[in-house]
Amino acid sequence: IAPLLEDGEMSDDPEVLYLLARKLRDSGKRTSDLEKAARIFRKAASYGHDLAHMALIQMMLLDGANKYGQEEAVQWLENAASQNNHQAKLLLAACLRNGISLNKNPQRAMELLNTLATDEKNSSAQAMLGACFLTGDGAARNIPRGISFLKQAVDAGDGLAAWKMAICQRNGIGVAKDPRMVEVLFNKASDDFFPQGVEDFWKPTALQFSEAVGIFKSMSSSGNKNALLWLGICHENG
Repeated sequence: IAPLLEDGEMSDDPEVLYLLARKLRDSGKRTSDLEKAARIFRKAASYGHDLAHMALIQMMLLDGANKYGQEEAVQWLENAASQNNHQAKLLLAACLRNGISLNKNPQRAMELLNTLATDEKNSSAQAMLGACFLTGDGAARNIPRGISFLKQAVDAGDGLAAWKMAICQRNGIGVAKDPRMVEVLFNKASDDFFPQGVEDFWKPTALQFSEAVGIFKSMSSSGNKNALLWLGICHENG
């Protein structure tokens, strides 16, 4: 990437800058790489590159050390959401649900998701909302409504929704068990690169990690293979 940095960072082409910053962000392990990525995203955003703008906002919000300016990011995010930027609304809803740089406000988060899911037919919002209703995460549990939103998102090709629906079909949650559809849905999720293609930031979190690990440990002690697998994944990823 060194030759790209020498020439690319001097570029005035916002797409070149955006791709370079993404490469740095995704492959960089050092703080200096991330700081450089944020700087290049900012330059691309100044040329009007919307994806660079959102990438910069996300870096600002997710950096626990506050290096990139979380207050500035929240202001930008609110402005973008007010202009009906769907990605900004999704990110703002995630911030409100998880208390990232904002006070937790599940009600406003659900309002944003509901508007996107019902009025704008945004498949990401439909998938998130469906998952929330299935587990009672931020809303009263309503399995039929959750299944309805998930089906809409699956029809639109959303990987997260396909994965959630596969689990429902496998376990008979809100729908009849159907092993054939389970395979079809897991394949759809895989085709959409789920879970690798869906950032953790967007995924609904019904349980704290500590609670989930406790359940995995309990089930592992009785020999449950799925629980052993997920407990291994937890150890692998810290």
